[in-house]
Amino acid sequence: MTAPLISDAYRALNANLHAERADYGRRGHAWADAVRDLCRQAGTTDVLDYGCGKATLRDALSELDVHCYDPAIAQHSADPAPADVLVCVDVLEHIEPENVDNVIAHLASKTRKLALLSIACREAAKTLADGRNAHLSVHDPMWWARRITQRFDLRTASTKGSTFTVVAAPKEKPYAYKKEKPAQGIIPMPWVTVAAIQAQCTHAGSWPASALNTSAFEAAMSAGDYPTAAVFLRRALAIDPDDEYSLNNLATCMKHMGRDEEALRLYHRLLERRPDFHMANNNVSRLYLRKGDFKRGWHYYRWRLKSARPSEQMPRDQLKGRLLDTIPDPTLEDVRRKGIYLAPEQGIGDELFFLRWVPELIRKARPARIWYCPTPKLRPLVKRAGWPLTVAPEDAFWTPSDTPVLPLGCLPRWMGHERLEDVPAPLPLRAR
Repeated sequence: MTAPLISDAYRALNANLHAERADYGRRGHAWADAVRDLCRQAGTTDVLDYGCGKATLRDALSELDVHCYDPAIAQHSADPAPADVLVCVDVLEHIEPENVDNVIAHLASKTRKLALLSIACREAAKTLADGRNAHLSVHDPMWWARRITQRFDLRTASTKGSTFTVVAAPKEKPYAYKKEKPAQGIIPMPWVTVAAIQAQCTHAGSWPASALNTSAFEAAMSAGDYPTAAVFLRRALAIDPDDEYSLNNLATCMKHMGRDEEALRLYHRLLERRPDFHMANNNVSRLYLRKGDFKRGWHYYRWRLKSARPSEQMPRDQLKGRLLDTIPDPTLEDVRRKGIYLAPEQGIGDELFFLRWVPELIRKARPARIWYCPTPKLRPLVKRAGWPLTVAPEDAFWTPSDTPVLPLGCLPRWMGHERLEDVPAPLPLRAR
C-alpha cells in the first residue's frame, strides 16, 4: 500500500484555494536563478517542480525541461517521474504533520541528483477555510534537518530570516536518525555547525555519501573513529574558530587519540574565552592527573561539583555556601571547630578510591567530629574499618546545619596532596 501524501479533505481544500485565489502558489518564479545554477552543477536540464502551484517556475525557465507536480491541481496531480533536479520550495511547511515523513521519502524517490528544498519555519499570515494556519507543519531548522537527513545527504544548508534552505542529494539507503549517546566528554553539535561542515565537504570519492549526514560527527565518535571525527571538527573551526562546541569536542578527540598536549592546548584556548565552561575544566583535570601533575589536576577537578548531578547524599540546593571545597582557602581550624561532613557524589568505584584519604583526614582534623553518608553498599565496609566517625542516616540527607560539607573527591586537593607519593595505599578490603 502506498504511503499517503495528502488527505482527501486537505487536497480538496487546497484545490479550492487555487481556484479562488489568483495569488496562491505563484512564488515559484523567484527561484529561477537558483535552479539554473543547480542545473549547471548537475549538468542537466531535467527539473521537477514538486508542489508547483500555478507553475510560475516552469514559465520562468523555458530553456529547461521543467515538469510539474501538485496533488491539488488536477492537470499536475499524476505521480511524476523522477528528475535529475527536484525543486520543492514553500511546500513542506504546508504538509499535514502525519504525512511529512512520507512526503520527504517521496521527494527522495523523485530525485536523481540534487534537490533544492526551502521551508518556512514560522506561521503563515493566511488561515485555511477551516480556521487552521496555512502552515500546518511549523518547526525549527534542527527538526527539519533531522527529518531531511533520513533520506538525503546535505550539500549546503542555510537560514535567512525564518526560512531554512538546503541543497541535498538522495541517500542510497535511508537512514533512521538515532539519538545515540555521544562519547564521554562530547557535546552534541548544533545543526548549523554540522550543516556548515557539510557545505565545505567535497564529494570527489574521499567522502562517501553515507558519512555526510547530521550524525556524522557523533557516529564517528561512537565508532571510535577519532581521526575522522577530528576532520569534521577542524572543518567546523575553519568556519568559526571560536565555536566552543567544536573546540571542546576536538580537544576530546585528541585526548582519546593520546595527543594530550594538543588536547590541553585546545581546552585552554576554550577556557580563555569561557573560563566557566565546566566540561572543559573537568576534562583538563583528568589530563593533568593522567600526566601526574596533581597540583593542577586536583585544582581543575573541583569543577565536577558544578557539572555533576545532585544526589540523595549531596543535594546542592541544600548546601549553598557550605561545600567546603567551593570556599576560598578553607582552614583546618574551621573544621576542628565545627566538624566536617563527608558526602559522596561519585560512583561506588570512585568512592572506594577516595576513601583511602579518610584515615589521614581523621588524624589532621582531630578532635573534630566527622559525619559520613556512605553509599549503601559500602556501609558494612565503613563500619568494619572502625573509624571514629558518625555514619549519617541512610534514608535521607542529614547533616548539622552549620557543618562544612566536603565531597570525598575533594579530599586530595584540600589536604594539599600534589605528588604521586602523597597518594595513600588502598584500603584493605576484608570479606564479611
